[in-house]
Amino acid sequence: LILRLLEYLFFSSSFSHFFQGDALFYTSHRFRSWNDFFHALYNLDIANWYRPLSSQTIPSVFYPWFGLDPYGYHWVVFALFFASTCVVFLFLRQLTQRFVTAAAGTVFFSIHSINVYVTYDFAFAPELFYASFYLLTCIAYLRGAGSKRWYALSILFFIFALMSKEAAVT
Repeated sequence: LILRLLEYLFFSSSFSHFFQGDALFYTSHRFRSWNDFFHALYNLDIANWYRPLSSQTIPSVFYPWFGLDPYGYHWVVFALFFASTCVVFLFLRQLTQRFVTAAAGTVFFSIHSINVYVTYDFAFAPELFYASFYLLTCIAYLRGAGSKRWYALSILFFIFALMSKEAAVT
């Protein structure tokens, strides 16, 4: 709760800002049907990216509610950022096996100034989706230790990371 409040204090100034250009672009090219979404699973989008889970999903889902009012989208991005922060904590906890170390690393991550970008607008959602799924891949793999179920989950998260941003290929 305290961490969420800190993140809000650090990054909520963007709530009063309008969209930047990429967000407007993806709002105008959002998925208009399930067919559009399924088509995106095996094709590049209008900007020649392969990001079917991240670039067009937020405006596609939330446009009927928010239209061109950016305030609601800022809350969606803020919720995604907080979820990413929780995944960072889980990853650090899995890696270090220490609560204090994981908590300190998570606080450092959550209030770092670089997050001004990813919390500004939903056009930066690919970074949030990709990072979260990438770290979930690592967590599932580390927990795997001979369990086919955890390894299968790791592969599924990896596929979701690839569908969020191309950098997941690393």
